[in-house]
Amino acid sequence: MHQCPRLLYAGNDKALYHSLTAHLPQDVCRWELLDDPYQVVECLQKTPSLESLSGDSTSLEGSFRERYAAVILDPEIPPESATALLREIKEYDGGMSVIMIASQPTSVAISLARIDGAEACFVKPVEPMEPLVEAIRTTLRKFERWEESLRTALTCSGEISSEESPATDYTTNQ
Repeated sequence: MHQCPRLLYAGNDKALYHSLTAHLPQDVCRWELLDDPYQVVECLQKTPSLESLSGDSTSLEGSFRERYAAVILDPEIPPESATALLREIKEYDGGMSVIMIASQPTSVAISLARIDGAEACFVKPVEPMEPLVEAIRTTLRKFERWEESLRTALTCSGEISSEESPATDYTTNQ
């Protein structure tokens, strides 16, 4: 049985966090709040890596459930530090989707965030919320496709049973 993917919100804007969880509730994704953005990489290190996937379906499903689909990075730090933090996340896990929210935006910082691998970059105040929510939904769809591709590859190679249930569409409005 597939569980909804995990999203890590790294920041301390509780109002934005609660707005996001209202737009993307628990039946779409599992939100986790991390108050200290500097702890993101440490938090990611506690989740299973792709190298930890073994051939049994229980281990595979556990790894999928525990990996984060994306990091919503909303640090209240200078733009240079935020882009350095993004680079650190991408150096640890180049495939991790990161959506940046800039509280002190500069055109250079936003450009650097995109160059350094952010999926999207938004400027506070995030109004209206729909573009941010859609960017997260797009990221969830990418994660879902990646998960299904990996599951299919492992099934074709015989590493897991073909009786795995298909991935669930977590991104529809409910």
